Amino acid sequence: MMIIPFSNIKLQLNPLRLCVKNQSSDLREEALAHYRELLESMSRLGIKLLCYNFMVGTGWARTGVREGCGGAKATYFSLRDLSTGLTGLSGLSDTANNPVNLVNPVKKHNLIISHDQVWANYEYFIKSVMPTSEKCGVRMGLHPDDPCLDSLGGYARIFGSIEAYDRAYSIYPSPSNAVTFCQANFKLMFSDDPSQTADLNSSAGSASSRLCVKNNPTETLCGVARHFGKRIAFIHVRDVEGDKTDFTELFHDQGDTDQFELMRTYREIGLDVPVRGDHVPEMEGDRKLVEDAIPGYFNMGRLFANGYLKALLKGTGN
Repeated sequence: MMIIPFSNIKLQLNPLRLCVKNQSSDLREEALAHYRELLESMSRLGIKLLCYNFMVGTGWARTGVREGCGGAKATYFSLRDLSTGLTGLSGLSDTANNPVNLVNPVKKHNLIISHDQVWANYEYFIKSVMPTSEKCGVRMGLHPDDPCLDSLGGYARIFGSIEAYDRAYSIYPSPSNAVTFCQANFKLMFSDDPSQTADLNSSAGSASSRLCVKNNPTETLCGVARHFGKRIAFIHVRDVEGDKTDFTELFHDQGDTDQFELMRTYREIGLDVPVRGDHVPEMEGDRKLVEDAIPGYFNMGRLFANGYLKALLKGTGN
């Protein structure tokens, strides 16, 4: 495994166009053609991994900041804030250019796009682009919904369970149809709020019920990692506290997840994939270092995260 030095190399791609996710216009085929061209261009440049998501309506979402360890500003998500109309990320050093926006919440029974529609659109998408992905040798690592709720802003969300990932793989079984293992999101899939647990998760004998080790997020995540195995193409190291309806992002060594044990599990599986530190709180002085930093991506916290990850890698064997 290797740490990606994002401070030196940075590739930022535009999100997958909405017309692909919600089939809202005749532009879908044009967008898919551009996506296939992107995969071909990546291959020519030697970029063999694409991290993507299939979140409709909005990408990853946070609703504010809370005081964290040592007075740091930690981003959080609260469904209650959405229900009262509070959106945005007040309290960060640079909120004017904050790209993490939220659409207006709509009740579940009044969904703009249903789960069946999103699944149909995902199947059309993956069958359209995966042959090119295979031909070009570019693995596509699917990132979980963040937050992994059943719906958000009136749009159904489908990638918030282990079963959903297995279903996605069954649509197009291929090593190129891979997983971005974002630890915090998979951890939150097993949070104890039954009102937000997808039906698939609660069925007897399901993968989620078999993998869940009550009150032990480390064992649960290790089990999920073994379940996916070599399907994992990218690892995002992050930790949170709370449940999927209300959680706060932490420093990498702060939560109740044993990151060392997880790293040992990745090596046990035989993974040789990129791993990076994910969202971090904002520390004193970060505003001076980078004025336009987006939430979770501050220099000082990420410097700490990279050092912590290097120690984990060395401690578990290079």
